[in-house]
Amino acid sequence: MLATVLGLAAVTAHADDEIQVYNGEITTPGRWTGQYHLNYAIRGRKEPDFPGGLIPNRTTNGTAEFAYGVTNWFEFGFYIPWAIDGDGFHSNAMKLRTLFVTPDAGKRNFFYGLNIEYDYLMPKFAETRYGMEIRPIIGWRFGDYELIINPIVDLSFGSRGEVTFVPNMRFARNFGEDFAIAVEYYTDLGPITQFLPFKEQGHNSYGVVDFKLDRFDIEFGVGYGLTPGSDRLMTKLMITTNLFDEEEQDEKDEKNGKANGTNGKGTMASSRVPHIAGRRAMAAGMPSDPQNHLKLSTLGAAVMSEAIGAARLSMTRGRSTPRPTVACFPPARFTMLRSRTQPTEGATDSR
Repeated sequence: MLATVLGLAAVTAHADDEIQVYNGEITTPGRWTGQYHLNYAIRGRKEPDFPGGLIPNRTTNGTAEFAYGVTNWFEFGFYIPWAIDGDGFHSNAMKLRTLFVTPDAGKRNFFYGLNIEYDYLMPKFAETRYGMEIRPIIGWRFGDYELIINPIVDLSFGSRGEVTFVPNMRFARNFGEDFAIAVEYYTDLGPITQFLPFKEQGHNSYGVVDFKLDRFDIEFGVGYGLTPGSDRLMTKLMITTNLFDEEEQDEKDEKNGKANGTNGKGTMASSRVPHIAGRRAMAAGMPSDPQNHLKLSTLGAAVMSEAIGAARLSMTRGRSTPRPTVACFPPARFTMLRSRTQPTEGATDSR
């Protein structure tokens, strides 16, 4: 019955507008974040996945993405994907997504969630007009280490539709709150009822670095294909930032007595930005300590201005220790690292 509805095909399609492992962290309720993905096949496959489709070699895939936090366990988002190849610019219409997660995933040692994506596709990108992605999220934290698995099922509908299994995973080492390195592994195994031969499957391993630059969280990676069915050499870039004035919003939150699991502070940037937001969320639960004052390495007047503004705001409230705002972030996702602490009375270290 399912095969009749979906019409399993013999060839899988590679969607390279988003190369990312979801980590279960979502945008703070009531706020928007923006993210940009840019992926480029330096040495890609030289044949399309289907007649008339994109040829991956020397093709740039990208998407603008916007996410809105509805509750502390639900986020809504949408994409505007596109590609540029030898024939020029191609739009891939639009995608919507709904993300359901365990609240405060960035503070948990074990977390999980489910992302469901709804696709309206253009002929250059797929043989079917409608598609869907079902992405479970399962993750563990061990001190500064993280292991996250996304066992994804892709569906496309119609006479040429298919159901494919495309699992991916990430293993990361965090260095403080604003820097991490990781190894990510992406696969495309083919139709779920009968996997493709190994040499026709997609298997790509990426070395990835996450860091923060001013208000932007950035993730950059270089990937290598392990099979003939994979793009041989790829790059990926994600840039994320909050779409609001954070200092002004945090002041409003405190006045209104909001408690979104972060003491009124927007410490979680987006599910689309791995790990940096989660480390800030864990830091928000650290106890007050004279040695735990704001440490700031600046590479520009903009960052210093933000710190001075936070200090002035705190002084007007009679605090002896400034309580900084937390900027969230990534288009290009080197080294300006800021260790941010947010003292909370009576709190304990979530690690």
